[in-house]
Amino acid sequence: MGTTRTKGLVKTLTVIAVIAAFFIAQSSFAIEGLKLSVQCSNVVLSWPSVEGQTYIIQYRPTLDPSNSWVTLTNSYPADSGTNITFFVHSNIVQNPVCDGGSFSMMMMTGGSEEELSLTPSEPMATLNGTSNTAPVKLYPDGFDFSNFTITVPGTSGSLSGAAFMEAEADDPLDPNGGAEPNGSGDTNSIPLDTGFYQVVQNGVQVLNSSLTNLTSGIVSNTVNIGFEAANYDLGTLQDITVLIDGAPYRGATPLITTNISEYISVDTSFLENGDHSVQLQGSWLNPDLLDPDNYVIERKSDPFTLSVSNEIYYPDWQEEIGELGFAFYTFKTIYTNTDWQIDIYDVSNNLAKTLTGHTDDGIVETNWDLVDMYSVPRTNDSDSEFSAVISVDYPITPHLPTPKPTKKPAPQKKPFPYPAHGGWVIAYQNTFQHFANSNDYYGALYQMGSVASQFGGAYTVFPSTNPTNGQTFPIRYPGTNDPVTFATMALDGHTLENLLTNNLNRNFFYNGHAGANQLAITLDTTWLTYRLKNNYYRWVFIDGCESANGGLPKAFGNNMNAPQPLSYFQKSGLRPRVYMGYPFLVHYGQSGSYIDDGGQPTRYSIPYSVREWLYQFEFYWYFNYTLFDSCANATLSVPYIGPQWDTGEGLVFYGFDDMRIDDYNHQGDWSN
Repeated sequence: MGTTRTKGLVKTLTVIAVIAAFFIAQSSFAIEGLKLSVQCSNVVLSWPSVEGQTYIIQYRPTLDPSNSWVTLTNSYPADSGTNITFFVHSNIVQNPVCDGGSFSMMMMTGGSEEELSLTPSEPMATLNGTSNTAPVKLYPDGFDFSNFTITVPGTSGSLSGAAFMEAEADDPLDPNGGAEPNGSGDTNSIPLDTGFYQVVQNGVQVLNSSLTNLTSGIVSNTVNIGFEAANYDLGTLQDITVLIDGAPYRGATPLITTNISEYISVDTSFLENGDHSVQLQGSWLNPDLLDPDNYVIERKSDPFTLSVSNEIYYPDWQEEIGELGFAFYTFKTIYTNTDWQIDIYDVSNNLAKTLTGHTDDGIVETNWDLVDMYSVPRTNDSDSEFSAVISVDYPITPHLPTPKPTKKPAPQKKPFPYPAHGGWVIAYQNTFQHFANSNDYYGALYQMGSVASQFGGAYTVFPSTNPTNGQTFPIRYPGTNDPVTFATMALDGHTLENLLTNNLNRNFFYNGHAGANQLAITLDTTWLTYRLKNNYYRWVFIDGCESANGGLPKAFGNNMNAPQPLSYFQKSGLRPRVYMGYPFLVHYGQSGSYIDDGGQPTRYSIPYSVREWLYQFEFYWYFNYTLFDSCANATLSVPYIGPQWDTGEGLVFYGFDDMRIDDYNHQGDWSN
């Protein structure tokens, strides 16, 4: 029995009694060269390896959903001194034929050996309700297909398993006249034991088959990166993020997935042409939610170089129409001394305006005043977004082909009107209630709300006497006196979401656990991006792990991955904004033997430097220092306790890091 999983990228090996069968999925990604053989009662797996690598090896007896994968080992080391690793699953074959031989990568049919095709044309059996598919001939003779659907690749239609069994009884499909797999014709002599194996390398791996395609030449447009992601069988995979040149890449939507193998799409048009270093980053949720410093476990793939060349590309493309009364268009082309054209369409796909021009250097920057071809202003609410089709002419060379190159970037959306004075959402996750010195840290968080209340108003949701109500100050978390379930945390996450989607709020401070694409456990970047559409934030500080390494900045309307001067925003018309976060797992608690603020012994304490840094940051920013200087001064004001602590060292700023506490926070601060 073998399996093809529609989205699965892990190669699966199968044993049928003493017959070793090997089936490669049609879109297979995995440990290339994985092999299986049966030796008496043992199953032997082997695969190409590199010394120092480790692997997770799993087994399941059937594909029935009631049978889950069993981990045989979660950190199996590669064999040393060789490039092949072997693993023996002992005494798993229940009815062995111990004749001294073994079978590898073949299926025995009518006494002959036959390799399974990568693009099989034989009947395929799919377990109903799943994507598990394998050739019919891998199943033992007399197998009950009543819960399967039978198809033949390259043909249309399907057959129920029951109808297939009836048809096979009347006219067997076996070209050898119904001979049994062992050639004996005796059904009762065929052992019906089955088994499935999968082997995954620990860490995040870009698959060799994918890597070869991506690095064998120059790529353009959208490419797919196949990967495997495993972490010693610890925790649940949360997401995969693409990092290019060390920063999260806006042209690859973070993949929120629990699959250990899949692919992620990357639109290279947002890159400058040339060579770029690419990595995939995976995040796992630690099953021990009370571990203060390992809420998420992050691992990165080895980097590889991607050589990119697009005829039209737009590294500075804006997906927002700014508040200064114009839409900004910028792109580049490999063709110089050429004409260009931008066709702009409204939400009903009607042509609104055509912009044209000429470039001598391949760089185009232009504005549209939002007045259409009929001199009608497109500023009403029904014109919520506009799409564009960019085209350029080839240089005047008769032999070049037509049509001319075109690209359709992401649409540009109009933001919701900025409020008279932007409000502040203040939230924290109650992860430290039983820490020593927690009251001081709580005081620093409360002060953040006090400061914000003077510059537009601070908004949060305090605990209610009604336990079914959500709250955001604090967001409940396991380990407190009250019982906290996932449903409780989801309720609090929903309450936070309601605050964030209020158009009057444009500043956000959050302290607690986070991940590259996750906030407060229940909110991920895909959902936040959808819910916060057109509600762009001026200032965001996600004070938590990995908060700068994924899609959280973009969810709050920030497509930058570096500091930007004010001129950047003046040119594009976008209201100045900035996102702050940490690009690593940040520590805020230390282990030891302490007495908590309630007089009880505890294992954890919040260091003085952590809580004092937050006080100092609030002090400097309140007195109108720039954001960058406020953070730097706060870091210099507290004792150094080591790298990657929650003391400002290593914070990154995406956007206008010269922002002062109330800059551009009034509606009239940025308007035409």
